[in-house]
Amino acid sequence: MFDAAYFDNDSTYSYDSFQYLCTELDPDCDLNKGERITGKDKLALDKYFVGVSHVWVINEQWQSEVGVQYQSNDYTDEDFVMPRLALSYFINDHNSINAKYGHYNRMQDIDTLLPEHGNPNLRSQTSKHSSLGFAQELADEWTWSIEGYYKTMDDLPLALNNYSDAAIRYSNDVTGRAYGVDLLINKNKTDKWYGWLAVSYAKSERTDQRQNITRDYYADTPLVVNMVFNYQISEKWQGGFNFTARSGQAYTPIVGVTENSEFEGRFLPQYGDPFSERFDVYHRLDLRFERQTDFWGLDGVLILELMNAYGQANTSSIDLDYQKVTSTNDLIIKENEDDFEMRPSIGFSVKF
Repeated sequence: MFDAAYFDNDSTYSYDSFQYLCTELDPDCDLNKGERITGKDKLALDKYFVGVSHVWVINEQWQSEVGVQYQSNDYTDEDFVMPRLALSYFINDHNSINAKYGHYNRMQDIDTLLPEHGNPNLRSQTSKHSSLGFAQELADEWTWSIEGYYKTMDDLPLALNNYSDAAIRYSNDVTGRAYGVDLLINKNKTDKWYGWLAVSYAKSERTDQRQNITRDYYADTPLVVNMVFNYQISEKWQGGFNFTARSGQAYTPIVGVTENSEFEGRFLPQYGDPFSERFDVYHRLDLRFERQTDFWGLDGVLILELMNAYGQANTSSIDLDYQKVTSTNDLIIKENEDDFEMRPSIGFSVKF
């Protein structure tokens, strides 16, 4: 198999804003407010890739896919050769083992590359992915699979607010890794019902190489559970539910209060270790029922839904209660909840 593409992209940016130097490692961009900058930039990006892969059915049990892709772009003047490999072993008609490995890259976000905003000499981010999985088909339309993965990331951006070379704004001094395992149990529709259960355990970290500090990634979610069930109640009625639960989002705790130097009588939070604490576990149940009907001779469906069926209040953010803080001694925290209470709804669809 062979594929190739060429992209020619010219973009013009006009800006009049304050300079904020921050990345996903920083707990709050507002703390990194710089000078006001005004201007216009043009980004001319030409990039292309050429790829080739070979699928080989070695025998009834083994199949491999070996490929390589060459990428180039003229804005950062970089070239990449990225190998890909997949190997499948079919133990029998119902059991298989799959292994995959590959190299990947992407250019940095534009706001870290433009000359007046960032560092045009930043290298692109690179990553290496590997996975190993097992899948099995069982009787009565049951299947299950489990897959483990490991991913490394290099040349991620670091904001240089507090370093001697802050004039270049960003550097490629952050690395990362993510690893975990995914379990899926699936039941196709038989005996009037179908459903599936997915459970994922994952870990994601980022390392500031200049300080040699490793922290949890802000989007790190160690445990995620999703469950779907649907039952054919009668010829016209069917119903089911969707349940989701996951570890609470990582956040940076507020440990103190400081005066806002730009606005007299206003205050700002002082933060502790970035992303060192978590919200409570997030969970929610949605119910859905459908009734087949007709609308002037056309097939229709009446839909009854109850989202967040037991009215769970999940935390969305934690911040200072600015209305109550009147001095640096007032460490008053306000916990904000998802703006999503129990919500019934009625819908109707028709095919014509």
